[in-house]
Amino acid sequence: MATTKRLIEGALRKIGVLAAGEEAKPSELADALEIANEWLESLSNEGLLVYALTHESFSLIGQASYTIGTGGDFDTDRPITIEDMRVRDSGGLEEPVDVVSLNIWSGISIKDTTVTFPDYAYYEPEYPLGVIKFDSIPETGNTLKLVSRKPLSALPVLTTEVDLPPGYSRFIRLGLSAELAPEYGKSISQEHAATLAQATRVLKRTNSATRIPSLKVDSGLTMPQEYNINAGPQ
Repeated sequence: MATTKRLIEGALRKIGVLAAGEEAKPSELADALEIANEWLESLSNEGLLVYALTHESFSLIGQASYTIGTGGDFDTDRPITIEDMRVRDSGGLEEPVDVVSLNIWSGISIKDTTVTFPDYAYYEPEYPLGVIKFDSIPETGNTLKLVSRKPLSALPVLTTEVDLPPGYSRFIRLGLSAELAPEYGKSISQEHAATLAQATRVLKRTNSATRIPSLKVDSGLTMPQEYNINAGPQ
């Protein structure tokens, strides 16, 4: 397992800034760490480069909307996207909540009815706190279960070992070296670019294996009924 310092120095050697066995200066390490964490933050918007989704549960307190993020009603890291949402009642029964677009949520005229299980929710990824808005008010005492995509973790301090899934240390060395190259007036080779692209594809393919979306069909299309061209549904 490599430390943050070794990852950064490996990236600098890849573009010829450091020779084999040479160590980076403290100023080089500090600058590279800042660039590395900005790069990782931007990668969080590439859904399939985030290696795991986050599963969390929150208590509902009879509100139609909740803020989510550090210091919000749901005090956790602010999600980039919400992948799945369910509500569990006090008896342990769970029902899914469809996370819909703004136009669908806005088209629901009555949103102040208290229910056990809301049908829909809309997620507004405001910053620094996102907002989850339901189409009705979930009962107090129920539990909201969320599966969301959170930002990739920043690299720790230089001497700390970086614990990453298989393939990510190599990917970070290759990607960070490409990010750092312009800072030193360098450019990466075609072989380097091709290797980085291949490493990116491998990680996305691996991560996509657990995120196969399910096809949802409106119940109105699956109801067994006959249709008369003159009289309509029978």
